[in-house]
Amino acid sequence: MHIASVVDQSPKFRLAIQRRTKPIGTYTYVITRRDDPDWSETTADYFFTRDEASAAGRAALDRLRKRRTT
Repeated sequence: MHIASVVDQSPKFRLAIQRRTKPIGTYTYVITRRDDPDWSETTADYFFTRDEASAAGRAALDRLRKRRTT
């Protein structure tokens, strides 16, 4: 079971943190595009706190935004 909370919403992207049950007590992030429902980016890493997952997700989101502007 995944329980997601939205951390960041911009006009183009949405960052959500998901609590995982396997492995228990871990978190991951998912970034989706608002204009393309079939596009998403997630991490294969698991984080032991919601804050760690959020920081990693925000860093990934920043990389995506910079890639779009260069």
